[in-house]
Amino acid sequence: MMTMELPDEEKSKGEAQIALDLETSIYSASDVQRIVANARREGRASGMLTARRAYEIKLRVEQQANITALESARKETEVARREAVTDRLTGLPNRAYLDAQIEHECASAGRNMMPLMVAMIDIDHFKHINDKYGHPAGDEVLRQIAKAATTGRRTDKLCRYGGEEFILMLPQNREEWRIGGYRQSTSPEMIGTELSRHKIEQAASDALEGILHRVRLEISRACIQYEGKKIPVTASIGGVTYIPTGPATGAEIIRQADSNLYVAKHTGRNTVMVSVYAPAPAELCTPEIASRGNGLIYPSAA
Repeated sequence: MMTMELPDEEKSKGEAQIALDLETSIYSASDVQRIVANARREGRASGMLTARRAYEIKLRVEQQANITALESARKETEVARREAVTDRLTGLPNRAYLDAQIEHECASAGRNMMPLMVAMIDIDHFKHINDKYGHPAGDEVLRQIAKAATTGRRTDKLCRYGGEEFILMLPQNREEWRIGGYRQSTSPEMIGTELSRHKIEQAASDALEGILHRVRLEISRACIQYEGKKIPVTASIGGVTYIPTGPATGAEIIRQADSNLYVAKHTGRNTVMVSVYAPAPAELCTPEIASRGNGLIYPSAA
């Protein structure tokens, strides 16, 4: 049977030092056993590891190997999860992330009676950019817009929707809504009054329009260059504020934002169009109410 011969420098070491060397080395558990067995055969048991110590080291090496394997698997899983919800070109969350997250934000808005603002951003004349500067230049434009179209708030999330379109989600928190004095307007006892309707709509429209105009300006001011050529870029934005007077889905909210984007694109581009989406409460959603169509419905006071 083959044995592993200890180097000369190993033979003069005491038990503590050899234990340290073994624990910090790349030896496997079987290597540890062979080293100890060789040392014992050479009659140096008094200065070598005891059988118990060797067994402890063997277990520690095996446990570390298991921990390393689990950590490696965890990291691989996390990388795969991030890649599954990340757009490779821009590094933004992708459509799969958006579809799940916007439903979560809708539910959260309903539970907390807080508005949810959503905007669809479309790069103007993007096909012309691709045709004039080339598709690699178009890709660079998308990457730069992904950096420029931000609000500066950590809670807001910009996602790549597809092509040259992006979705911006802007959930509102209690303190932000109180600053404007409109938190009380969305309480159940206030919903339906003329004052409440006016305050909700005006506050929501003003807040969202101001934010989106700043985003639009940031995009138009972005200095985008590709191969020494400056590429001027503007964007049109359609925004909607969901007031949780009734249930809504993410798809419904995006559809409202898309409708507003369509108007913005056909009124000169490089502009913003916003609206309020306040669906009727489920218990009041009769066929007559549903037939009104556009979703900008406020139930009358009882």
